[in-house]
Order: sequence, then C-alpha cells, then structure tokens
Amino acid sequence: MTISIKSLFLSFLLTIFCVTSLFPQNISLQNTVQNKYTFSQFGHETWDFINQPTKWEGSDWLKIGLISAGTFLIIKTADQPIRTAVLKDQRYYKSVLIVSGRMWGEVYTPLVLFGGFAIYSLATNDIKTRKIAYEIGQASLYAAAASFLRHFHQLLIKIINQCQVVILLLHLCFQPYFQEMLNRLF
Repeated sequence: MTISIKSLFLSFLLTIFCVTSLFPQNISLQNTVQNKYTFSQFGHETWDFINQPTKWEGSDWLKIGLISAGTFLIIKTADQPIRTAVLKDQRYYKSVLIVSGRMWGEVYTPLVLFGGFAIYSLATNDIKTRKIAYEIGQASLYAAAASFLRHFHQLLIKIINQCQVVILLLHLCFQPYFQEMLNRLF
C-alpha cells in the first residue's frame, strides 16, 4: 500500500472512532434528565436507545451510511494484510502486553471496575463515582444483551438449518409413499 492510501484509511479510522463520540460531549445536547441515576431512568434510556433511529433525519442516515461504508472498506482492504502480519510471528502471544490486552477485553474487567466504583461510592457517598459505576454497569448490560442476541441468532440459524435437513431427509425417505398416495387419489 502506498502512503496516501494508508493515510486515507487512517483518516477514515479516526473519523469512525472519534466523530461519533463527540456528539454526547456537546453542552447543548446534554439534558438535566440524564443526571438521574435510577432504574426507571435506565429503562427510559434503553427505550430511547432502541427508538432513536425512528427519530433520525436524512443527514443522520447519511452519516451512518458513510460510517458503515468506511468501516466496510477498511475491513475488506486492511483486514487480511493486518491478520497476516500479526499471525506471522506468534512468539509474543504470552507477552505481558498481549495478555494484559486480552484481560482488559474479558468480561471481568467491567465487573471489577463497576464493583470498585460502586463500593467506593457507597463507602464515601460520592455521587460522581456512583454515576461512573452506573454508566459502566449500563454499558456492560448493553454489551451483554448484544452478545446474547448474536449467540441467539447463531442458534436459530443452526436450528433452521437442521430443520431443513430433516425435512429434506423425510421427503427423500417417504417419497415412494407420497407418490403411491397421490396415484391412489388421482
């Protein structure tokens, strides 16, 4: 790859990761209702999160389309060379950086962070750390729900595929009987 293509992909990557996180930091978009940290507020935020695409305008759909197309373009062109380069030398898989990165991405990291912030906020009655714990817990629940839905989708695909195989086998096994029955009826 040439330098200009690499810089183009890097700018796409930075746009994808950075631009979408700038919107919640806009002071005019913040609402005083968001400062309530209760289970009913969690339910309202979840419903708003699910319902949000119905409130989008054309420019919002254009943004999500461009971000999706940019992500697809980066993955299709850069995934295999990166995978080849990373998997070429496997002697660093047990290094401190790789193991700590894997541990950071595991499920117990948000649990430890949530627990630590929650215990600290309860012990010191600090509202700011309670809000941080609440946000970590909420994000973890969303991630768990998305993971569950992905696994449930894969399970449904396996079940449907197995049903198709069973129906095909039943049709092949009982085809002479069906033909005989059809001949008697007609």
